[in-house]
Amino acid sequence: MKLSRQDAKKWELFVTNWHPARVNQWAGRHWSAKHRLRTSDYEILRWDSNSEEVPLAQGKRRVSLEIVLGPRQRAGDPDAYWKLLLDNLKHLGLIRDDSREWLELGTVTFRRGPQRATAITLEDVGPT
Repeated sequence: MKLSRQDAKKWELFVTNWHPARVNQWAGRHWSAKHRLRTSDYEILRWDSNSEEVPLAQGKRRVSLEIVLGPRQRAGDPDAYWKLLLDNLKHLGLIRDDSREWLELGTVTFRRGPQRATAITLEDVGPT
């Protein structure tokens, strides 16, 4: 993961060779399958962001995603990436909550690249 601080209130986490688990990967499956996906994504975000300098959320944040698709990879529905990602960002303290009081959903964009990756942009938009 590479973090770039764009300004005092905006950060980008870039995770190579990873996409957030999509809702259709766990919906309707046994609770243990959902738990494995949630834990796997949490550990990737925690491990890769452990030494980064994204401050804990104090106010409302906007979260945007850029999904980099690898060769021959198909894009999922834009809304399919949010649920477990937001749960994990909340658990890590990078967003206060996933309610509209504390979170503004940004855009989900897709582009092609040499390998799959995900860019997560966190931006403070409310008072801290």
